[in-house]
Amino acid sequence: ADTCKHYPTSFEGVLLENAHLRSQPCLESEETDSKLLDTINVDSKVHVVSLIENTKGEYWYQIEGEKAGYIAAKQIRADAFFYDDVVLENASAPSALRQGKSFKIKGEILSGYNQLYTVRSQIFTLDNEEKVQVLATSDMVEDTRYSLNNSAISRELAFRDLTPGSYRYELAAVVGSYYYDFGQLQIRWETVALWNSDFRVTEKN
Repeated sequence: ADTCKHYPTSFEGVLLENAHLRSQPCLESEETDSKLLDTINVDSKVHVVSLIENTKGEYWYQIEGEKAGYIAAKQIRADAFFYDDVVLENASAPSALRQGKSFKIKGEILSGYNQLYTVRSQIFTLDNEEKVQVLATSDMVEDTRYSLNNSAISRELAFRDLTPGSYRYELAAVVGSYYYDFGQLQIRWETVALWNSDFRVTEKN
Protein backbone atom coordinates (compact mmCIF):
# COMPACT_ATOMS: atom_id res chain seq x y z
CA ALA A 1 0.00 0.00 0.00
CA ASP A 2 3.01 2.33 0.41
CA THR A 3 3.29 2.60 -3.38
CA CYS A 4 -0.25 4.00 -3.67
CA LYS A 5 -1.09 7.67 -4.12
CA HIS A 6 -3.67 8.90 -1.59
CA TYR A 7 -6.29 11.59 -2.24
CA PRO A 8 -8.22 12.99 0.75
CA THR A 9 -12.00 12.66 0.75
CA SER A 10 -15.00 11.97 2.99
CA PHE A 11 -18.43 11.00 1.70
CA GLU A 12 -21.24 8.49 1.76
CA GLY A 13 -21.17 6.27 -1.31
CA VAL A 14 -23.68 3.90 -2.91
CA LEU A 15 -22.66 0.58 -4.48
CA LEU A 16 -23.42 0.49 -8.22
CA GLU A 17 -23.06 -3.30 -8.32
CA ASN A 18 -22.14 -6.19 -6.05
CA ALA A 19 -18.56 -5.48 -5.01
CA HIS A 20 -15.65 -7.29 -3.39
CA LEU A 21 -14.25 -5.76 -0.22
CA ARG A 22 -10.50 -6.40 -0.12
CA SER A 23 -7.70 -5.99 2.41
CA GLN A 24 -5.34 -4.00 0.12
CA PRO A 25 -5.98 -1.26 -2.45
CA CYS A 26 -2.98 -1.90 -4.69
CA LEU A 27 -3.26 -5.65 -5.20
CA GLU A 28 -6.23 -7.56 -6.58
CA SER A 29 -4.87 -10.86 -7.90
CA GLU A 30 -5.38 -14.02 -5.83
CA GLU A 31 -1.61 -14.50 -5.92
CA THR A 32 -1.06 -11.34 -3.87
CA ASP A 33 -1.59 -10.37 -0.24
CA SER A 34 -4.89 -8.63 -1.03
CA LYS A 35 -7.43 -10.86 0.66
CA LEU A 36 -11.13 -11.01 -0.12
CA LEU A 37 -12.86 -9.84 3.07
CA ASP A 38 -16.50 -9.74 2.06
CA THR A 39 -19.00 -9.09 -0.73
CA ILE A 40 -21.17 -5.97 -0.44
CA ASN A 41 -24.48 -5.90 -2.30
CA VAL A 42 -25.57 -3.36 -4.89
CA ASP A 43 -27.29 -0.21 -3.52
CA SER A 44 -25.57 -0.63 -0.13
CA LYS A 45 -24.28 2.57 1.47
CA VAL A 46 -20.66 2.87 2.62
CA HIS A 47 -18.57 5.58 4.30
CA VAL A 48 -15.56 6.48 2.12
CA VAL A 49 -12.54 8.06 3.85
CA SER A 50 -9.82 7.96 1.17
CA LEU A 51 -9.37 7.65 -2.61
CA ILE A 52 -6.30 5.69 -3.64
CA GLU A 53 -4.51 5.29 -7.00
CA ASN A 54 -2.28 2.24 -7.39
CA THR A 55 0.77 1.77 -9.61
CA LYS A 56 -1.46 0.44 -12.43
CA GLY A 57 -3.49 3.66 -12.50
CA GLU A 58 -6.50 1.96 -10.89
CA TYR A 59 -8.58 3.84 -8.31
CA TRP A 60 -9.79 2.34 -5.05
CA TYR A 61 -11.87 3.69 -2.17
CA GLN A 62 -11.05 2.99 1.44
CA ILE A 63 -14.20 2.52 3.51
CA GLU A 64 -14.72 2.54 7.28
CA GLY A 65 -17.60 1.65 9.54
CA GLU A 66 -19.37 -1.66 10.08
CA LYS A 67 -17.27 -3.05 7.24
CA ALA A 68 -13.75 -1.77 6.53
CA GLY A 69 -11.43 -2.36 3.60
CA TYR A 70 -11.03 -1.35 -0.05
CA ILE A 71 -13.43 -1.38 -3.01
CA ALA A 72 -12.72 -0.53 -6.66
CA ALA A 73 -13.75 3.11 -7.11
CA LYS A 74 -15.68 2.41 -10.33
CA GLN A 75 -18.15 0.37 -8.24
CA ILE A 76 -19.14 3.28 -5.92
CA ARG A 77 -21.09 6.46 -6.66
CA ALA A 78 -20.42 9.48 -4.41
CA ASP A 79 -23.69 10.51 -2.80
CA ALA A 80 -23.32 12.89 0.19
CA PHE A 81 -20.02 14.61 1.03
CA PHE A 82 -18.99 15.30 4.64
CA TYR A 83 -16.99 18.28 5.90
CA ASP A 84 -17.57 17.95 9.64
CA ASP A 85 -14.00 16.69 10.04
CA VAL A 86 -12.74 20.25 9.43
CA VAL A 87 -12.49 21.97 12.83
CA LEU A 88 -10.84 24.94 14.53
CA GLU A 89 -9.17 24.11 17.83
CA ASN A 90 -8.03 26.41 20.67
CA ALA A 91 -9.32 29.55 18.95
CA SER A 92 -8.83 32.90 20.67
CA ALA A 93 -8.82 36.58 19.72
CA PRO A 94 -9.04 39.83 21.71
CA SER A 95 -12.42 41.40 22.29
CA ALA A 96 -10.96 44.91 22.14
CA LEU A 97 -7.81 46.69 20.97
CA ARG A 98 -6.60 50.26 20.64
CA GLN A 99 -6.46 51.91 17.24
CA GLY A 100 -3.13 51.25 15.51
CA LYS A 101 -2.42 48.02 17.40
CA SER A 102 -2.14 44.52 15.91
CA PHE A 103 -4.81 41.86 16.39
CA LYS A 104 -3.45 38.53 17.62
CA ILE A 105 -5.40 35.48 16.43
CA LYS A 106 -4.60 32.02 17.76
CA GLY A 107 -5.83 28.54 16.93
CA GLU A 108 -5.27 25.65 14.56
CA ILE A 109 -7.45 24.44 11.69
CA LEU A 110 -7.40 20.65 11.33
CA SER A 111 -8.89 18.34 8.71
CA GLY A 112 -9.18 14.63 9.36
CA TYR A 113 -10.06 13.36 5.88
CA ASN A 114 -10.49 16.31 3.52
CA GLN A 115 -7.86 18.65 2.07
CA LEU A 116 -7.52 22.27 3.18
CA TYR A 117 -6.79 24.50 0.20
CA THR A 118 -7.47 28.08 1.25
CA VAL A 119 -8.07 29.82 4.56
CA ARG A 120 -10.19 32.96 4.28
CA SER A 121 -10.62 35.75 6.81
CA GLN A 122 -12.99 38.71 6.64
CA ILE A 123 -13.67 41.68 8.90
CA PHE A 124 -17.04 43.41 8.92
CA THR A 125 -18.03 46.63 10.61
CA LEU A 126 -21.05 46.32 12.89
CA ASP A 127 -21.69 50.00 13.49
CA ASN A 128 -25.30 51.14 13.05
CA GLU A 129 -26.30 47.44 13.02
CA GLU A 130 -25.15 47.19 9.42
CA LYS A 131 -22.68 44.47 8.43
CA VAL A 132 -20.21 45.76 5.83
CA GLN A 133 -16.94 44.08 4.86
CA VAL A 134 -13.93 46.33 5.45
CA LEU A 135 -10.98 43.91 5.23
CA ALA A 136 -10.40 40.45 3.74
CA THR A 137 -7.50 38.14 2.95
CA SER A 138 -6.77 34.50 2.13
CA ASP A 139 -3.83 32.14 2.38
CA MET A 140 -3.09 28.99 0.39
CA VAL A 141 -2.70 25.85 2.49
CA GLU A 142 -2.74 22.55 0.53
CA ASP A 143 -2.37 20.57 3.74
CA THR A 144 -4.52 19.03 6.48
CA ARG A 145 -3.61 21.65 9.14
CA TYR A 146 -3.10 25.40 9.36
CA SER A 147 -1.92 27.45 12.35
CA LEU A 148 -3.38 30.91 12.89
CA ASN A 149 -0.52 31.84 15.23
CA ASN A 150 1.45 34.54 13.39
CA SER A 151 -0.02 33.34 10.08
CA ALA A 152 -0.30 35.31 6.86
CA ILE A 153 -4.00 35.68 7.63
CA SER A 154 -3.44 37.86 10.68
CA ARG A 155 -0.55 39.86 9.17
CA GLU A 156 -2.21 40.74 5.87
CA LEU A 157 -5.51 41.90 7.37
CA ALA A 158 -3.83 45.13 8.60
CA PHE A 159 -5.90 45.59 11.76
CA ARG A 160 -3.86 48.73 12.48
CA ASP A 161 -5.84 50.53 9.76
CA LEU A 162 -9.20 50.01 11.47
CA THR A 163 -10.92 53.08 12.85
CA PRO A 164 -12.66 53.02 16.25
CA GLY A 165 -15.91 51.04 16.22
CA SER A 166 -17.48 47.57 16.44
CA TYR A 167 -16.31 44.73 14.17
CA ARG A 168 -16.79 41.04 13.51
CA TYR A 169 -13.99 38.70 12.48
CA GLU A 170 -15.06 35.66 10.38
CA LEU A 171 -12.93 32.67 9.44
CA ALA A 172 -13.65 30.04 6.79
CA ALA A 173 -11.75 27.37 4.84
CA VAL A 174 -12.11 26.18 1.26
CA VAL A 175 -11.95 22.39 1.39
CA GLY A 176 -11.45 19.84 -1.37
CA SER A 177 -12.87 16.31 -1.44
CA TYR A 178 -11.77 13.92 -4.23
CA TYR A 179 -13.94 11.33 -5.94
CA TYR A 180 -13.90 9.07 -9.02
CA ASP A 181 -16.54 9.67 -11.68
CA PHE A 182 -16.90 8.62 -15.34
CA GLY A 183 -13.38 7.19 -15.31
CA GLN A 184 -11.80 10.45 -14.15
CA LEU A 185 -10.43 11.88 -10.90
CA GLN A 186 -12.71 14.73 -9.78
CA ILE A 187 -12.74 17.15 -6.86
CA ARG A 188 -15.62 18.83 -5.04
CA TRP A 189 -15.01 22.21 -3.41
CA GLU A 190 -16.83 23.48 -0.35
CA THR A 191 -16.46 26.60 1.81
CA VAL A 192 -16.70 25.68 5.49
CA ALA A 193 -17.49 28.43 8.02
CA LEU A 194 -15.27 27.87 11.07
CA TRP A 195 -15.52 30.76 13.51
CA ASN A 196 -16.59 34.34 14.17
CA SER A 197 -15.62 36.74 16.92
CA ASP A 198 -16.85 40.27 17.71
CA PHE A 199 -14.42 42.95 18.89
CA ARG A 200 -14.11 46.71 19.36
CA VAL A 201 -11.44 49.16 18.31
CA THR A 202 -11.00 52.06 20.75
CA GLU A 203 -9.33 55.47 20.42
CA LYS A 204 -5.52 55.65 20.63
CA ASN A 205 -5.51 57.68 23.83
